[in-house]
This record gives sequence, structure tokens and C-alpha cells, in this order.
Amino acid sequence: LEAAAQVYLEILERRRQAGSGDLEIAEALTDLGLVQCQLGRRAEGLELLREALEVRSRQAPGSLVEAASLNNLGNYEPDPDRQREYHLAALDIRRRRAPDSVDVAASLNNLGNLAWHQGDLARAEARLEEALSVFERLEPESRFVAGTLGNLALVAADRGDLESAQTSIRRGLDILRELEPDGAFYLRGLATLANILRQQGDPESAERYHREALERAERRAPKSRDVAIALLNLGNIESDRDHFDAARTLYE
Repeated sequence: LEAAAQVYLEILERRRQAGSGDLEIAEALTDLGLVQCQLGRRAEGLELLREALEVRSRQAPGSLVEAASLNNLGNYEPDPDRQREYHLAALDIRRRRAPDSVDVAASLNNLGNLAWHQGDLARAEARLEEALSVFERLEPESRFVAGTLGNLALVAADRGDLESAQTSIRRGLDILRELEPDGAFYLRGLATLANILRQQGDPESAERYHREALERAERRAPKSRDVAIALLNLGNIESDRDHFDAARTLYE
């Protein structure tokens, strides 16, 4: 990502020096801003993304590129109320410009996730169900469908409906198993399923899925965050069993 940031910075500087059109400069601002956010330099990234939005709002008001900028800011803005404002504005444009599109579903999914984080489970479920219906129609058996099913599983679990949560996450895992069985989304889906099973009082099945996640994560990237999460989850299982020495070893 550091190399990508340097490349995007050079592109931005060349476009500015060459007097490129404002929308081309906004595209370069967006690319660099997103990479900066992904590198953890959120303040710098948000400044670039806001500049891109300002250009697009001025040069292409009500356009899908303006909606994309609003969506980007909604994803990285730290204030939940501002996040919601950005995502609602993006959804409004997308409904007008491309009413039956994956972009509309993506905005609904973002708003559903935000409502979940804010504890509004009813609104979260309604947004996510609407997003799922669009994704299933336009991109069946896709990562979009699997991701939204995973989000619905988390909402259902928080509502206490563990059976529905398990049904949703298993449907999502069936899709991801075919698409990317060693990918990060599949590993996190395994962890979600395992945690639901743990809540249901089935630690043996929970352990089996956490171990599968650990094995796949170690193959993919031995020192990754996913490996650490799998070890932490396995430690929690051992702690539940009062096997504190085993838990401590996993936590370390």
C-alpha cells in the first residue's frame, strides 16, 4: 500500500501540473485518499476525500461520481452521525440515477451496518433485507450476497435469534466456500458461525470452526490479524471450559 500511495501521489501531482480537468484531479484525490485511509492515516485521507467531493459536487452535482465520494466519506468518517448523512446522500443520488443497481444495495448495506453499530436492530435488519433482495436479484451467489447474509447474522444474534443467525451465516459461508475458501471474508464467517454456536452451548462445534479458521489463516498469512483472532477465539473456548492454562497459552 505504501508503494500504491506513492504512485497515486505522483499521478495527482502530474495531473495538477498538466492542468488536467477537475474531475480527473478528483479521481486522483480519491485514489490517494482511500489508500491513506487504508494505511491508517485517516486524517490525511479524509482531507483528500473531502477535496474530491468538493470538486465533484461542483463539477458534477447529483452524479454517480458524487455519490461515490459521499460513500467513501461515509465509510471512513469517524462520527456516526456524519457517516449516516453521507450514506443517505449517496443513497438518494443512486436511487435517482441508478435505482435498480448494486450501488443502491451497497448504500443500503452500509446504512444497515451503521444502524447495527448504533444499536438500532430493527432499522438495521430492514436496510440489510432490502439490500439482500437487490443483491440476490442482480449478483446471485456473489460476495455481496454472502457479506449481507453475514451482516444479517450479526443482527439476528444481537436480537437473540440464534437460529436465524446460524441460518444466515451458513448460507453466506456456502457461497464463500465456492468463491474464496481461504479468503478473509470466509475466515470471518467461520468465526461468526463458531461464536453463534458457542452462544448456543455447543463448544465442540465452535472449536471445530475456529480451528478451521486458524488453519486457513496460517496458510494464507502466518502472522496475520486473522491468525491472532482465531487464537483468541480458541482461547475463549478453553476459558469457558475452565482450562485456564490452555487459554493462556493461546492468548500469548
